[in-house]
Amino acid sequence: MILKSLTRTYPWSPAMLGLCAIACAGAGGAGANSGANLAQASASSAVLYVYDPWSWFMPVPGPQVPVTLNGKCLAGLARGAAVAATIAPGKVTVQAADSPPETFTAVAGRTYYLRIEFVKGWWENHAKLSVPDDDATGRDEVRRCKLVAAGSKCSAVHD
Repeated sequence: MILKSLTRTYPWSPAMLGLCAIACAGAGGAGANSGANLAQASASSAVLYVYDPWSWFMPVPGPQVPVTLNGKCLAGLARGAAVAATIAPGKVTVQAADSPPETFTAVAGRTYYLRIEFVKGWWENHAKLSVPDDDATGRDEVRRCKLVAAGSKCSAVHD
């Protein structure tokens, strides 16, 4: 009923709805990574993924979000991007833009996922790191992102 009334009012509505559905389905680089090219943890190291699973639907505080690992630039992440890092077991500190640092103890053989989310602030949105509900969720969200190399876009963002 609603679609019928929209079609009478706006004759282009079905076409626009179809284009929006196609754009939404392809947003965020869906299917950009297969499981084959995701890094695997080893017996002597762990793997960390930091990613922003969303695309252009949410505003970004800048062209890239600077991500630091133990105080050094890991990457500048754009919407729909992910970065992987092989990390040694022990204390790890990760920070995205102005977010509070996320600190944890890495264990060899494990894979860790940190999602970048944006929290509405008074004047602008602020980055926040969060842990997905489970590893399967993190893995699926990373697979929908474009994987960038560690160290990429570091010169474009401030350390």
